Amino acid sequence: MAQKVTGPFAFGTSSLAPNPIDVHVGARVRMLRLLSNVRLEALAEKIGVSNFEMLNYELGDSRISAVHLRRISQALKAAPSFFFESGAVRSGPRGAFCG
Repeated sequence: MAQKVTGPFAFGTSSLAPNPIDVHVGARVRMLRLLSNVRLEALAEKIGVSNFEMLNYELGDSRISAVHLRRISQALKAAPSFFFESGAVRSGPRGAFCG
């Protein structure tokens, strides 16, 4: 009998809840975008994604690729590490992370 793999190494499992890291990074993108007075549509166009995809990034429903995170960083004039900072360590269903 095969043992069910759970945790961060469980591939192919579906979850209705977004990954907490994706949610955190998306919230940081939105916060910086609003503080920079940049419209969602303008940022989406600048990095080459649809408005819908940009919204999904900000909500944490879609994972931001390294390429798009770099483009967002350049567009908003922030280091990529900014999007992972907050000073707290949280534990979610997929393990602990700094965020």
